[in-house]
Amino acid sequence: MLEIAAASKMRAAAMSKNEDQFSISTCIKVLDEIQGLDQRIYFFALDLFENPIARETFISLKSERRVTWLQGKSSSGNMV
Repeated sequence: MLEIAAASKMRAAAMSKNEDQFSISTCIKVLDEIQGLDQRIYFFALDLFENPIARETFISLKSERRVTWLQGKSSSGNMV
């Protein structure tokens, strides 16, 4: 029984870490590190980050691809 409880706690901790990794505040910190980002794209990204799938995608992308991905999302009008 103790093993089940320990496994459950480990799973909860892993899920919490995953949620922190893809949190809105984490995404904004990464977004703020992008030099020369157009203000329109910046504010579009803030709206996009309301979607947890979009946040995970943004953080998972290589840094050099994030702007291109955001630009593509904004030009298609697709909010995921």
